[in-house]
Amino acid sequence: MGLKQEDIADRTGGALHSVKVSRIETAKTAASAADVTAILDVIGVTDNELRSSLLKLTREGARRGWWQSYRSVLSAEYEDLISLESEARQISTWQPSVIPGLLQTGDYARQIIAATAMSAAAEDRVDALVEVRLARQAVLTRDDPLALWVIVGEAAL
Repeated sequence: MGLKQEDIADRTGGALHSVKVSRIETAKTAASAADVTAILDVIGVTDNELRSSLLKLTREGARRGWWQSYRSVLSAEYEDLISLESEARQISTWQPSVIPGLLQTGDYARQIIAATAMSAAAEDRVDALVEVRLARQAVLTRDDPLALWVIVGEAAL
């Protein structure tokens, strides 16, 4: 289509500014349903099923997960793992040297987290990470529980 950010902003009739379009494109700002609707109108998306799907993704993407309150201690990669885990229906894993996080007890998790910290982690940070590790296990007891297939190496046992 060849539209620039300024073109999209101009064609939304003031609903979006080019800076916001840029921030949405680079994922620095989440798009609202109104933003997505305006952009879809500008680029000529008329397929109702596609529009509906994209708006559903927009609304679901804005939903905060329980782990968001731990953002100060979680890496972006760990947040992604938790997000994917929370949506998964089945996980298969092979762990040759440690018990998988979804099966760890609090004491075991504390020892693993403390032992693998890249620097001397503050006790409150370790506590928060243990809480997260244990909270992740809720996927195993939810209404539609995660199917978990695990192979654990003898060394871990």
